[in-house]
Formats: sequence, C-alpha cells, structure tokens
Amino acid sequence: MYRVGLIILLFQSALIDGSPDFGLPADTVSGADRVLASVNAASSYVNTLAPAELVPAAITQSAFGLPTIVQILQGTGSFVSEDGAALALAMSNLATSSSGDPAALFDAVTGSIQTTLDHIAQRLPTAKSGLSALIGESVPDRLTDGFQRVTAGLQLLSARIGALKSGVLRAIEVAGSATNIPTQVLTKHVTVRMVYEVLSVVQDLRAYLPVIRYTLNTSLEDAVEADAFLTLYTATLTAATAMLVPITSSFQTAQDTFYGILKSSVTGLADFYTDQKQQILALEMYSEPDVGAAIDTMLAKYTSTLAGYETDITGVASRLSNDLSTLKAALSSPRPEIDSFTDSKVIGAMVHTLIDSGVYSRYCYQKHKDLVLLAIGLLVQESSNCIVREIPRLTDLSDAVRSLVATDVFDFEDVLDWLTICNELQNGTIKRACVDRIASSYKPLGDFFADKYDMLGDLIDTELSASMLRLTVCMQLSERTITLRYVPDVRADIELCAVRGPNA
Repeated sequence: MYRVGLIILLFQSALIDGSPDFGLPADTVSGADRVLASVNAASSYVNTLAPAELVPAAITQSAFGLPTIVQILQGTGSFVSEDGAALALAMSNLATSSSGDPAALFDAVTGSIQTTLDHIAQRLPTAKSGLSALIGESVPDRLTDGFQRVTAGLQLLSARIGALKSGVLRAIEVAGSATNIPTQVLTKHVTVRMVYEVLSVVQDLRAYLPVIRYTLNTSLEDAVEADAFLTLYTATLTAATAMLVPITSSFQTAQDTFYGILKSSVTGLADFYTDQKQQILALEMYSEPDVGAAIDTMLAKYTSTLAGYETDITGVASRLSNDLSTLKAALSSPRPEIDSFTDSKVIGAMVHTLIDSGVYSRYCYQKHKDLVLLAIGLLVQESSNCIVREIPRLTDLSDAVRSLVATDVFDFEDVLDWLTICNELQNGTIKRACVDRIASSYKPLGDFFADKYDMLGDLIDTELSASMLRLTVCMQLSERTITLRYVPDVRADIELCAVRGPNA
C-alpha cells in the first residue's frame, strides 16, 4: 500500500496540465496528457503487428501448409493491429476531447474494448486450431499465453475506464453541468488514482504486445526458412538430375562405340565374304554345272548365315536404344523418400522440426538440413558409380566381338586361293575332284562359321542382358542403402534432437 501510494504521489507530481479532456469543455483532468502519451506509444507499437510490418513472407512452396500458416499468422497480426488502432483512436479521442459529452466518449472506448475482446474470443481459437493442425501446439500455446495477458489487460482497462467514467459523470452531476466544474468537485470524484490506474493498464497492454509480435515474427521466419529449404531441395534435385546427364551420355558413347565396332566388324565380314564369293563365281570352272553346284553347296551355309546380317545389326541398335531408355527411366523413377515432399518422412521431420517451433527447433534444423540434402548427392553418386562400372565392360565386349568376327574370317579366307588352283587344272576329272575335296573340307567349316556367328549374337544378347541386370541390381541396392538406412538414421537423429537438443 505504501509503495502504491508513493507511486501515485510521484505520478501526481509529474503531471502536466493539458488542454480540456475526457469530454469536459472547460476543465482539465490531471494526468490526461500522460494517458495520451502512453496511448500513442501503444498505438505506434500495435501498428507493427500489421502484416506489412511483420517479417516479409513471400511463400513459393505449397507443401506442409506453409501458405496457410503464413495467412493465419498475418491474419492474427492484422486483427490485433486493426483493433488496437481503433481502441487507441477511441482512447485518444477520450483523452483530448472537449465535446461536453463524456459518456459517449467513454462508451466508445468500452465498446472498442469489447469489440477487441470479441474478436480475440472469435478469431484466436480458429487461428490456434488451424495452426495446431499444421505445426502442433507450441506456437498456439505461445499465442494463448500472449493473448491471455492482453485479454486480462483489456478487461481490467474496461473496468478502470468504467470507474473513471463514473467519476466524471458524478462530478458533472454534482456540479450540475459539464462546464465549469469546481476543482474540488472534480478532484474529489476524478482522482489521481483513477487516472493512474488507467495509465498503468495502458502501459501494461503496451508491454504485453512484444511477445505476440515475437511469436508471429519468429513463426513467419521459420515458415520463410522452410520455404527456402524446400526450394533449395527442389533445386538440388534438379541439379542432381543434371549431374546424371554426362554420366548417361558417357554410357551412351560407350554403347555407340560398341555398336560402331560391331557394325564395322560384321559389315566387314559380310563385305569380305561377298567379295570372295563374287571372285569364286567369276572363276571359269563355275560355269560347269557339276562344279558350280558343288561350289554353291559349299558356300550355302556361309551365304545363308550372312543373309540377314543387316537386320541383325539393326536389332542390336534397337536393343541398345531400349537399354538406354530403360536406364534413363530407372534414374528418373520416383523415389518417394527422396523426392516427394508429401511422402518423405525425413523431409517432413526436417521441416516440422523447424516450423513447429519447439525448444530446439532452429538448432536441430541447422544441425541436420545439409545431411538431408546430402541424401540426394549420395544417391546420384552411387547411381553414377553403377553406370561408370559398366562402361569398360562394354569396351571388353567390343574386343570380344572383334575377336570372334575375326575367327569367322579364318573359316573361308583361303577358299578362293584353293579354288583358283583347281580352276587352273586342265583335266576336267581332276578339276572336279579338286573342287569336291575343297568343298568337303569347307562345308563343315561353314557349319562352324554359322555356329560362331550365332555365338556372336548369343554373346551380345547375353552380355547386354547381364549388363542391364547388373545396373539394376547395383542401383536398387544403392538406393535401398540410402533410403532404408541413411535416411531413417538421419530422420531418427532429427526427431531425437527436437526432444533433447544438444544432448541427443
């Protein structure tokens, strides 16, 4: 009591007489100017809760309800600033007016207070409910705490304004008029304590606002940071996809090199055989029916084997193209735990740790955000390694193709020389015997030639199939190592950090 009395005495000694106020045409209420100054201070601060004065929050990502979070936070600041400005205006009018109708001025203030209380009662639960559904209870609890003090302050202000109103109206009643109220009557019914109590509540209300602004701003900052993280994550995914382009290009180059060697080798084989055959058919003895028939029989297997070589080469080209398409499809296939904001639990843990605004939210976010981004790099790195390993294997296959085709050449490269010798023989019987002997030797070689040509096709088909299977197994196992081990471990660390902070 002594302390309150001392404060009032100090307050009274510091009062400065002002112009007519509280609706009284010709009388001044001591302390009205101090009330007005505090109202102006509160008004200036309450304006900083307007959306334009809060942290700028231009959200580009729709995931995790970020636009809705920002809308709710800005909407809360908006109604507080608007109602606060309206109340400040009513208080300012009350403190400075000489209208002669103080009752109307006081009623305007209490009406504005009630409107603000109604808005808090109506809008705060909706805002809290919306935020709770998106970011849990931390921010709603902070808003509850902040607005509980504001609500209590407004209710107390309404009571203090009511008491001051009663005093002013009683003074008017005793004086018989709102003009020329005797000083002793005015000071008796409108005491310094009444004015001080109004001033004190106004100052308290001003002091209650920063924590609300802090809650709104920090939550907006977290939403903006989460938006930036998701944007960066998306850009990292895009960059990762771009990083795979030169790797797949190298693989395609290896395919093209292999195909070039295959095509040149097989085409060279076919061209060489065609040239040899044309020279054989140009031998004079070929026109002899029996000799020509024997030569045709000897060459039949070679001819039939190479008849479809162009189709065979085209088939390999188609196979390589399909394999490349399959590889690209595998690289671009959805990986929900990595590239889906909706399905990825680690991204969800990362973002919610931040926007839920827990005790360690920002610390844990900064501690783990690069580890979450690293998952993308690891996946690209492992996939690249799988592809790079297959490139020299295609080179080995090229060497095998070249060698196998060369052995097919061995099977008929001398036949022209032998038949040319036969062609030079003058004795028809001996000539025919010579041709028969050569034909009987080269006909089995034709079977071997065909077998090796078929083996060439089998080798290519088998090795290309094996290559794609190795790629598939390698990439799937690498992906599972990341998505089933690395990512869950990071997620668990994030969630534990959110609870225990540096002690996690």
